[in-house]
Amino acid sequence: MGFKERASGIKLLALDVDGVLTDGRLYYGADGEALKVFQVKDGSAIKRLMASGIKVCVITAKSGPALVARMADLSIEHYFLGVKDKLSVLKKVCEGFSIALEEACYVGDDALDLACLASEVLSVCPKDAHPPLKGICDFVTTAKGGEGVVAELEPYFLASKASLQEEDFHVVIPARWGSTRFPGKPLSMIKGRPMIEWVYERAKHSKAKSVLVATDDSRIEKACEGFGAKVYMTSSECASGTDRIGEVLQKLSFDKEAIVVNVQGDEPTIDPLYIDKVAFSLMTHKDCQMATLAAPFDDLSQVKNPHLVKVVRDKTGAGIYFSRALIPYDAKGVLHKESYLRHIGIYAYRAKHLERFVAAGPCPLERAESLEQLRALWLSMRIMVETIEGGVPVGVDTPEDLLALEQDDRALSSGV
Repeated sequence: MGFKERASGIKLLALDVDGVLTDGRLYYGADGEALKVFQVKDGSAIKRLMASGIKVCVITAKSGPALVARMADLSIEHYFLGVKDKLSVLKKVCEGFSIALEEACYVGDDALDLACLASEVLSVCPKDAHPPLKGICDFVTTAKGGEGVVAELEPYFLASKASLQEEDFHVVIPARWGSTRFPGKPLSMIKGRPMIEWVYERAKHSKAKSVLVATDDSRIEKACEGFGAKVYMTSSECASGTDRIGEVLQKLSFDKEAIVVNVQGDEPTIDPLYIDKVAFSLMTHKDCQMATLAAPFDDLSQVKNPHLVKVVRDKTGAGIYFSRALIPYDAKGVLHKESYLRHIGIYAYRAKHLERFVAAGPCPLERAESLEQLRALWLSMRIMVETIEGGVPVGVDTPEDLLALEQDDRALSSGV
C-alpha cells in the first residue's frame, strides 16, 4: 500500500516538537524563560485534524512551560514531555485508543525519533531532518521543521474524510482550439485517445461532485460527448481559461459559495489528489479568494526558464507575486534552488469571487506576463499557494512535449 492510501486511513498523528513543530531554536523572554516559535499553519492544521476525528499526540524529549502552554492552546490533551524512549510511549498511546501501530503516523527529525520511524507506523520526516532518517521514512515533506510540516500532511490525512465532500466542489476543464504554439491541442492523441479525455478521466478520479468541459470549438465538443463528458460551449473571445469557466457558471445554478477548480486541458498527468488538495485548501482558508499549487524546482537550470512560472509567498503561504522572470532576484548572483517555487497552473475559486474576476477583465500585469492569476492579485484577492511533493504534472505545450509524453508510461500511469 502506498503513502497516499495509508495516509488517508491514519487514526493517530504523533509529533516531535523540535525540528517538526519548531525549527529547534530557543528564544528567551524578559524573565529568562525559554520560548519556542510555533508555525501558525501547523496549529490550524492540527485543530482541523482533531476536529475530523484524528487523534493527535506530542512526544518530545524537551519540556518546559512554553510547550505546556502550546499544548493547551491547541487543546492537545495527550502530550508527553522529557521522553527518551518514545516508541514505548507511542505504543501505549495506541493501546489506549485501540489503534494499531500501522494506523498511526509518527513525524520526527533526529536520532531520538529513529525507533518510532523504523517501526510499523507511517513514518514522516521534514525536509531538513537528519539525512539517515530520510532513507527509512515513507514520506519526506517539502517543508522544513517549523515551517508547516503538519499543514503539508493535512490533505493526505483528510483525503477520505467526508468533510472534503460536504461543500460544493466542481471541476471545469477549459479547452480551446486556437493555441498559438499547438493548434487543436486538446484533440492531439496520446496512446490512441485525445488528450482532453486523459484530463477528464484524471478529474473524475478526484472527489469533485461534477466534472465539466468548457470549449470554444465544436470538434472538441463532439469528441468530449463521445467519451461521456458534459460540455458547455463558450466564446472564442475569452481572454483566459478562468474567463471561459466564468462564462459557463453564468449558465449554471452553482451556489455563490461553491468551489470551482480550474484544471487545465493540457495536463493529462494531473494527480487527482492535487485537485482535492487545492479544493480543500480553499475550504479551510476562508480568508482567501483563490488557491493554487507550487512545487520545488527539480534542478537549478529550470529556474531561469520563462515557460516555468515562479511564485513568491508570504509567511502564511499566500502568493505575493507570480512571474516568468527570476523571482526572488538574487542580488549576490548565487542562485539557490531552495529559494524558488515553481507554480502549478491549477486554481480553486469561490464562485462569487470568480464572477468578480471575470467582470474586471484583464489587467496590465496580466497582459505583460500572460499570467491570469495576476489579475486576482491586481484585484487584491488573496491566493493561498500550497506546496506539493511527488512530482510536477507533465503538461503539454508543444508537439515535442506530446511526443515525449507518449513514451513516458510512468507519467501516464501515476496518480490514478
